[in-house]
Amino acid sequence: MSAITLKNNAVMYKESKKTLKERIAEYFAENQKTIILGLYAISGTMPDAVTLRALDLI
Repeated sequence: MSAITLKNNAVMYKESKKTLKERIAEYFAENQKTIILGLYAISGTMPDAVTLRALDLI
């Protein structure tokens, strides 16, 4: 096995050991802006400029 394969296997093992709660928390942390904008889209309202600046979108 190459060093790259061994490293990838180690990373995959580490990822698979995470609990479901950790995976969900990580997902929401990585996709927080998208989730917030999606909630605005579902509600049919447009976020104000202050909210967009807080999300670093403008």
